[in-house]
Amino acid sequence: MHVCHGCGYDYSGMEGQQAEFFSEEIHLLFDEMLVSLSGPIEQTGKFDLGLFSVLHQLCSILVSLSNNGRLEQFICRRLGVQFVPRARIRLPIEGYTIDERHHFVQYGLWLMKGLAARLGEAWASKAVRYNHLLKDFEGAPTDYRHLVGRFSNWRRAGARRCL
Repeated sequence: MHVCHGCGYDYSGMEGQQAEFFSEEIHLLFDEMLVSLSGPIEQTGKFDLGLFSVLHQLCSILVSLSNNGRLEQFICRRLGVQFVPRARIRLPIEGYTIDERHHFVQYGLWLMKGLAARLGEAWASKAVRYNHLLKDFEGAPTDYRHLVGRFSNWRRAGARRCL
């Protein structure tokens, strides 16, 4: 997990940077995630590759041009923090500054803490579109696909109420 999937760079020897957290809930989850990365892969618990792939997908949506900051604004409102608009450019999550990546990962972890309810609320408030949730997400975990499938028929009467 400490090796870049694109270029093979080993990040394990890099010096860490202190992150500021939006909430204690996110801080605890972030720390649990880091501990899971330092141990053997058999002992990752809830932080398996499926969780990390969903987290990466959510972060990709957060920075996507097509979402235009709607999901980030929704999360900021829910966390009670100020949304800071930034220039929207075509850049993968890995291309942002470390501080920006910390923010995006925290937003993603906040969603992951109660994924069904929080993603459902984001979808119902039009902060994220159904088609973006699976866009370019080959090999998405089955549980995530089933969850997202609940949002597929938005025209059905009462579809938004069933969440």
